[in-house]
Amino acid sequence: MNLANATSEVELSGKPQHALSRFAQPSSSQTRALIIEDEETDCFQIMTMCRRAGLNLDVHTAADAFEFRAEIAATAFDLIFVDYHFGLLTGLEVLSEINSCDRQAQAVLIMVTSVTKTDIVVEAMKSGCSDYLIKEQLSVAGIRKSVETAFADKSSQGE
Repeated sequence: MNLANATSEVELSGKPQHALSRFAQPSSSQTRALIIEDEETDCFQIMTMCRRAGLNLDVHTAADAFEFRAEIAATAFDLIFVDYHFGLLTGLEVLSEINSCDRQAQAVLIMVTSVTKTDIVVEAMKSGCSDYLIKEQLSVAGIRKSVETAFADKSSQGE
């Protein structure tokens, strides 16, 4: 899996988006991923680490509640990264909305945040997150392991 030749493009759909709204050119073999993150630098960090980890992703981003709701309504994602502090919403509220969207039933959910409170970690896992990554501890190897383990677990549950 390789994103080495990925290019950044801005979709001109009439609504404001991150300049990084598409990181990879879509293809049928790519994993569709959504990064729900209101801080552009954090979003870029997650995308960069995924690319360096060799993950073949068609990345969409959502920087606010409007974009997040539009993305989950329009596209079935394979992988969704969720920030805990997302504007006026918490990551747990975002997870609740994702879980109520039939289109996202097969998505692997990973929370990526600075929040280290045990009760929030537990609630995120109960809400369907496969993993809970701390932004300040993110690494290429950590993201690769998290994503690979989450998909392996999802695959073994389907058997």
